Amino acid sequence: MAKMARVKATSCFRCDTMIYTIEPIDDTPVPLSVTICACCGHLMIVDHDLTLREPTTDELRKAVKHPVVVAEIRSAIN
Repeated sequence: MAKMARVKATSCFRCDTMIYTIEPIDDTPVPLSVTICACCGHLMIVDHDLTLREPTTDELRKAVKHPVVVAEIRSAIN
């Protein structure tokens, strides 16, 4: 069963879809916790207080090189 986490209600920074729960992507680089918008595939960082934010340039570079993250983004946009 997928592990879901409730987050502070946030709209996706790209498509404005409201996000209330997330499914963290497993095996992402520590301490990076990332999730993606199920509607548009936009990558977001999950902070320790369960808020979402845009990734920094460095975080984005690390995340997009991770094969699990790339597969999740491809899955979301297809």
